[in-house]
Amino acid sequence: MGHETDFTIADFVADVRASTPSAAAELVVQTRREFDKHIADLRSALVEQIRYRIVVLHRRVHENAARRGFRRPLDLLRQQRQRADELTSRLAHGLRAIFATRATASPPPTCASFPSISV
Repeated sequence: MGHETDFTIADFVADVRASTPSAAAELVVQTRREFDKHIADLRSALVEQIRYRIVVLHRRVHENAARRGFRRPLDLLRQQRQRADELTSRLAHGLRAIFATRATASPPPTCASFPSISV
């Protein structure tokens, strides 16, 4: 009847079909160039992002270094330790005063003070 063109399964599933081997080579080279350009663009974007991040972190380090806590950390630590000692001393003094007041205000409870307890 006539001559029919043979098709392979690859012809039906391929994204692109080249009519000749030379056309296929041209497509591959073009695709490779596009791929290389895409990789170069990604690399440039990554380098730009890394540089930006370094600038932001550099600025943050300098801002933190200028804060009071980083300028004299040992002085601040001594101040906080002194404050803790003062509060501990006040707490101990207050507890002693409470116990002294309670000791002189009323005698210690006895079993008779608690009717529900039988001896």
